[in-house]
Amino acid sequence: MNKMEGADIFFNVDSGQNKSLVVSGICSTQTCLNGVYAPMTLTASGSPWYKNGDGKTLYFDPDCDGSGANPYPQWIFNNKSLSVTATSDLDGRGICQFDGAISSTDGILPSGTNTWVISCDNA
Repeated sequence: MNKMEGADIFFNVDSGQNKSLVVSGICSTQTCLNGVYAPMTLTASGSPWYKNGDGKTLYFDPDCDGSGANPYPQWIFNNKSLSVTATSDLDGRGICQFDGAISSTDGILPSGTNTWVISCDNA
C-alpha cells in the first residue's frame, strides 16, 4: 500500500554557482531518494534535471504520459533514463509511474518542506 510522505528539499549553492539539492525526510523504504542531487543539463521544457549518487533522477515533466491530456505537470523522482530533448513524457514510457512526485504548474521546484507523493510501504 502506498502512502503520502513528506520530503524536505533545500537548495545549496556551490562554488560554481550550480544549485545542488539536498533531499531528506523520505520514508525508510525509499532512502535511496535522499541525498545530494547534482544539476545536470536543461530539458527541452527549459527546466533543470538532477541526479544523485544512487542514479535517481529528479526532473520536471509537463505531461508525464505524453497524452496531452494530463492536467498535472509535476516534479518527479525516478530511476529511469530520461530524454532531455522530449517536451513531455521524459522517461518515454507513456505512463505516469515514478518513485515520487509533486505538482507544479509553473515548473519551479518547490523548496523547503513540502508534501510529496512518495511510493512507500506501510511495513
